[in-house]
Amino acid sequence: MAMDPISTTTAYCTGAQAVQFFDVRLWGDLLADDGTRVAAGSVPGHATLAAELLAASGEIEQAVMRGGRYKPVDLIALQSASTAGGAYLAKMVASLAMWNLMERRNPDAQMSMRIARTYESMDQLSKGEAVFGFQEVMDAGVSSTASWYEDQSDLVNSPVYQARRMFGNRNLTAN
Repeated sequence: MAMDPISTTTAYCTGAQAVQFFDVRLWGDLLADDGTRVAAGSVPGHATLAAELLAASGEIEQAVMRGGRYKPVDLIALQSASTAGGAYLAKMVASLAMWNLMERRNPDAQMSMRIARTYESMDQLSKGEAVFGFQEVMDAGVSSTASWYEDQSDLVNSPVYQARRMFGNRNLTAN
């Protein structure tokens, strides 16, 4: 039985957003296969750009789903809410799409620091070292502590306290 895909069908970055993050002339040069430059007005709606933006969105989905913190529906919500996190997500997608197009044109292209930072951010997202701004993620990171023992007499009689010389202080007391 086939699995049910949960991946998005639209990119987390539009063509119009992509040209905000990178010079439209660079996009135009990379999109044309005949040595000409795609006209600036045609770049945002170009089929190759749309395909690369969708593929780059898939790369980001892969990273965040590997980390287990986000699902594609979370990224859609982030992107559609016009937030700083959504703009950063769109910028990551545009950076990956730009890199994929550069490699498409020149397989020996050197990766820029900007693209390297995007891959580093994806790695941090997959490891949980970086997070997108969701209230649920913030709540999950807030720890609360509670005392195991109501008063000192309960603590003194506990096996953990009595065995503290063998196992070390377990932060049950100030001693």
